[in-house]
Amino acid sequence: MTKIKLRAFKISNPKLSASVSDLTQKLTTKLASSKETSERRMIINSGEANPEEDLISHHENSFDMQFCTVLRIAPGDNVPHVNDKLFKLPTFSIADLDSDKIGGSAIYKSHYYFGVSDNFLVTNLAGNRNIICLQTYINWYLGELYDINPCIAADVVNDLANVKAVTVVDPVSQEKYNKLANPSSLTEKSIHPIADFAMPYIRKIISDSSQLSDVQLANLVSAKLIVEINKPKKNDPEEVKKAYAALLKPMADLDHVVVQTRNSRRFKKGSDIVVVKEVEIDQTEEGNLNENSILQSMASFINELKNEENNLH
Repeated sequence: MTKIKLRAFKISNPKLSASVSDLTQKLTTKLASSKETSERRMIINSGEANPEEDLISHHENSFDMQFCTVLRIAPGDNVPHVNDKLFKLPTFSIADLDSDKIGGSAIYKSHYYFGVSDNFLVTNLAGNRNIICLQTYINWYLGELYDINPCIAADVVNDLANVKAVTVVDPVSQEKYNKLANPSSLTEKSIHPIADFAMPYIRKIISDSSQLSDVQLANLVSAKLIVEINKPKKNDPEEVKKAYAALLKPMADLDHVVVQTRNSRRFKKGSDIVVVKEVEIDQTEEGNLNENSILQSMASFINELKNEENNLH
């Protein structure tokens, strides 16, 4: 058994006449009619010499949820690679990847899973990647513009309505980050690689900086991005959720986001604001994740999200 984190997202539904988004229905329909995996290959940047691609390599509909595996591949003949024959199949699994170099024009880079049902999507996409990469792929594949945003935890909405500032940092170490997140040490200096891009400007305003190396200068400088938040006139919980979902959506590594309330006493990391569930997943003898276990955990998580939403109405 191993533990993984499932991140929860909500699909915006612009159609007032419909109670849920049509993303799941359209995705399920199109995947069911797809005859070859090659039809689902999206080039990420065609201007690159060796462009990477994303594709849904495997999919199934179960427990009232569309479950998919998203594969990242790149040109090459190293291992593990994707045999060209696999692209001719309707689906293939991670276990089908070859461990030799024969017959492959693309190499495996990474993969993740997602499940979608009604207005909710859950995924084990790594925390240092934002949801925009998956949203882009889904919109490309369906030819629609869907908006997918992180779910905001209900128990922090009251605090979020009284936020004074959101600070984004890129700490060298978790220890230095913890100092920043600790209200008692907010006056301390912290060193952050985010200062690197500003180093030429810093040298211009600090006298005798030419005598210091970049490392020495970094030890004297703290760099962070602070977004000050105006106090809302109305503390509508749904509007507060939407505002912070939009704010946090493009950010990766939410552990590096510090939220300060107006009373300056409560501090939360960005990862404490969004809805994340840690689940235990069975593993194969080779150490791979049991995909049926992931599917069922995702379906259960989505049911919890649906029930919570229904209880609020």
